[in-house]
Amino acid sequence: TFTVNVALPPNTPPTVSVTGVAGGESYEMGSVPAAICSVADAEDGPSTFPATLSAISGPLSAYGIGVQTASCSYTDEGGLSASASEIYGIVDTIAPVITLVNRTPANANNWNNSDVTVNWSCTDGGSGVISANIMQTVSGEGADQSATGLCEDYAGNIASDTQTGINIDK
Repeated sequence: TFTVNVALPPNTPPTVSVTGVAGGESYEMGSVPAAICSVADAEDGPSTFPATLSAISGPLSAYGIGVQTASCSYTDEGGLSASASEIYGIVDTIAPVITLVNRTPANANNWNNSDVTVNWSCTDGGSGVISANIMQTVSGEGADQSATGLCEDYAGNIASDTQTGINIDK
């Protein structure tokens, strides 16, 4: 007769970290790195998988700007768990683009005998523009007048374009 004592192998808890993004950092909208969960576990081995991302929060979250949390959680085959998370910002620091669409044409001598209307369009690859089409009318008489179109995105970035040489003699 003999006795067999079976001891379970030791199980060490896993370690989990979030890679790709760093806590407290700000990333340009559209250029946020992928958040990855990196797991090290002596018994199960290493593994990686995408982090779970929270909804973006903050006053401009509807436009994709604010704070986001990347979270990771892992339970090893022995039942031990670990988790980690990183909180980072998403910003829009790039101004929109304003483009001249058209302007009331002048005569051959570069003069107009009526109001001059200038139209611009605006585009933004980030949070979006508040107003995509801008129109300015110059109605006063005189030489070398100007019209300026302003374009603003939801993050507060502004672009402008000034059209000069507007001459009106009604």
